Amino acid sequence: MEICLDNPQKAIIQKQECPKIITITQHNALVLPIFIRLSTGATTHVDWYYIVESLNKAKNISANIDIQQLEKTPTINLNGDNLGLWINRWIEQDTLKQELTNIRHQLKSLKNIEYYTDGSLANRIISNNNLSHITDNTTVDLGAAFYTNNELGEFSVYSCLSLWPSSTRAEIVAIFLALLTAPENSNVTIYTDSLGAINSINSAFNSTTRTWLKKTNNLIIIKIIMLIREAAINLKLVKIKGHSGITGNDIADKLAKKGQCGNNLFRNNVDFINNILSYFPVFIDNPIEVNIRRFILKILATGEATEWSLLKNNQELCYGNVNQIDWKVTWLIFHYCKGFHCISMRLNYLWTFIAKLFHKILPLGSILAIRKPRLYKEMKCIMKCNKKENWNHLFECQAYEVAWEKILEITTKESIIICLKQKQIRGQGEDFIRKVLQNILGVTAKSEKFQKFQQLALEVKVETFLTTKLQKDFKISLTEAQTLMANILIRFILAFKELIWKPRCEQVILWEKRRGISRTDKITSESKGKDNSNQPSESK
Repeated sequence: MEICLDNPQKAIIQKQECPKIITITQHNALVLPIFIRLSTGATTHVDWYYIVESLNKAKNISANIDIQQLEKTPTINLNGDNLGLWINRWIEQDTLKQELTNIRHQLKSLKNIEYYTDGSLANRIISNNNLSHITDNTTVDLGAAFYTNNELGEFSVYSCLSLWPSSTRAEIVAIFLALLTAPENSNVTIYTDSLGAINSINSAFNSTTRTWLKKTNNLIIIKIIMLIREAAINLKLVKIKGHSGITGNDIADKLAKKGQCGNNLFRNNVDFINNILSYFPVFIDNPIEVNIRRFILKILATGEATEWSLLKNNQELCYGNVNQIDWKVTWLIFHYCKGFHCISMRLNYLWTFIAKLFHKILPLGSILAIRKPRLYKEMKCIMKCNKKENWNHLFECQAYEVAWEKILEITTKESIIICLKQKQIRGQGEDFIRKVLQNILGVTAKSEKFQKFQQLALEVKVETFLTTKLQKDFKISLTEAQTLMANILIRFILAFKELIWKPRCEQVILWEKRRGISRTDKITSESKGKDNSNQPSESK
């Protein structure tokens, strides 16, 4: 992108051998107000100066109180170098600040300068045993770097980043760090392999307050635009192909990866306001640099998920061995019901049934006795085994033994059909597919493998090592293995519903009719219901 001083309405985005002219509107409101020099010789932002003056007059605060106490960053002497102010205001860490200042000082005589910038993002496994809470064991490392080679020599800076991890953010921060070292009134060309970063900066010129709050990386982009205008930088962003043998880009790439675990740290804080963004949302003192509405929804969803994880039935799975359950498979099954937006009664019933399985709240005899003790206190297993019907009874009741064998047979058969439809698995042969599935599901319903599988499968969960086993045996990706496991699990649940749950519900209806329990009795609260003495006896 090139900001032309002679025509502020024109910008240019350059791709290799394919320049494209785009007309944009610049917003002068993005420029910070003028700085003023205090009697002490230091400079401060005029907004802060007037705020302090107002406080002094309203509250009779002593004039000896240092204005710096009310500023978010200390005041500094300009010494004729206006751009040095931005480094001191926006870079917190002393070592990173010093590196940028040194490079800025050495490059100040240049009128034309080229930079190569790059960002890096990588996932890293960590051991996170924080007291009794075992949380996510994966962290994201972000690095940003720039490199320049000119007649004065080679210069580079790399740094790690905090918060809001994304590859585009790392690229934008790398551009920002490079601009901090660029001389005033200079022609700057930045080569980057991120078209997303170029588009993010270019589209920012047409933004309103409402649009800004919907943008990602909005705060850092505002600072870039400020730098361009305040330092009168003529900027050109050029898209290049990454890992294509371009020396400068390859060096920047290596530096960005080095920056992931380097000592330098860049933190992006809010320390200014202007008449386009008169406020900026923060969360626990951290600026919210993503779509504000999505962020709020995610925070609310996280709160609900935390409450759910603290339920008695879920604590062991969520705060015990966190890697035991492959939760991705569970969410895929819920997503099967149209991503929580059911469009038919059949899917709605299925979603409700899966949700009840998930929380182990199927209306079994033990649950009904708690909800309606007057009606179901004497209820035993409906399959005539005369035992209390609870969750574990579903696995232990002898009346269901044949049904469990049939469920295993159907699940295995339908899973083989699903595997044969996948090209990568089909070539391994049906016998091999059956063998792999039997290693997961077991050969008989009484086998140890099936019993371990059915215990969790009936809660819409599956162990992580089973998904990993599918991945290794079929030589497929983890995502494909999780999708396949979700299909196996949904077939198991549908077979259970058809062969055990529906016949059991039919028997419960007959039992209720014999006891004279009507629908009205079931929906009437206990306080309004009939006394136990008036309960009709079971008819012959």
